Amino acid sequence: MHPPATPAELTSRLNQPLPPQDLDSFNASGDKDHMVAMGMFRGKLTFPTAAGADPVTLENPKWQKYDGFLTKFNVNTHEVVWSTGEKIQRPTCNTNTDGTPDSECDEPASLGGSVSTTLEGHVVATSNYGNSGRYTTNGRLFLFNGNDGTNVWEKDFGEKNLMFGTETIGTVAYVVGSIEGVDIDPFQTGTTKSYTESPAVAAIDASAAGSGAVQWSVTFGEGTAASIVADPSGDYLYVGGHLDEAPGTDTGKYIINELALRGTCGLTGKYGGFLMKLKAATGECVWATDTPAVGYASSRYGFRYHGLDVDAAGDFVYTVSSSGSPKIFDDNHTV
Repeated sequence: MHPPATPAELTSRLNQPLPPQDLDSFNASGDKDHMVAMGMFRGKLTFPTAAGADPVTLENPKWQKYDGFLTKFNVNTHEVVWSTGEKIQRPTCNTNTDGTPDSECDEPASLGGSVSTTLEGHVVATSNYGNSGRYTTNGRLFLFNGNDGTNVWEKDFGEKNLMFGTETIGTVAYVVGSIEGVDIDPFQTGTTKSYTESPAVAAIDASAAGSGAVQWSVTFGEGTAASIVADPSGDYLYVGGHLDEAPGTDTGKYIINELALRGTCGLTGKYGGFLMKLKAATGECVWATDTPAVGYASSRYGFRYHGLDVDAAGDFVYTVSSSGSPKIFDDNHTV
């Protein structure tokens, strides 16, 4: 049994925001004064607003579980334009009002994910949720109105399909994650297939007038696509993630060639991860290489960082990672 919490204990326990999972500017739409952040919190979270404006407070009454949120803020004044947990937050089954848990309620949780902005100034975000336990089960993609923070649409990709990094080019959103299941079609391609935790990349219409239709998708191997960034030209995407070693049959490689339109790239997974370059318009693979794991992706903690970037000229791609063991990049390079 849990004794009733004192007011001081409740304040300490409930007001626990975590550092933002991700940030993005509105530079794509020509707005240099604002950014958007995504994170997660418990309790009440109040944001500073402009003088005379109503305060913005989000509330998560759950005993232990976190909920995700988005906020747009002015980089010059640090004042918040809007904040929202609409559609992101999962309702609690705990009906107690005294700050104690409900033994009959296994509370749901939603995690903050990755965030990016479109040419029209709107916001694309990922969030995974779970209806019980400590791990999430369902990945989602959202489009929010960048002017007022209202939700435009939500896509739930179903159980065992998790979404992590996101990127935008113009009004197209690109999302990466992993999908798993028998005879499923999470990206609504019109064809069902079976997957064993396969890395996935999808391009989705994120225009304000659109419905979020999937334009193309790529899946392969066993692992997770964790991070995605766009080449400065807007013509290419770089995708990184985690990859199990390919079975020692046939070619001993995962072949990235889902449709005839796409080139063939092979990965062995022998270093635990991958990095690839795709054509943004079609998903065609330009090249792929085995690397240590790129980016952070977890069913318990969600998206934490990209660990992937490209220089302004588009000449070099950089990855960042941490580990207690050596990272092998090839036979001649171990860090």
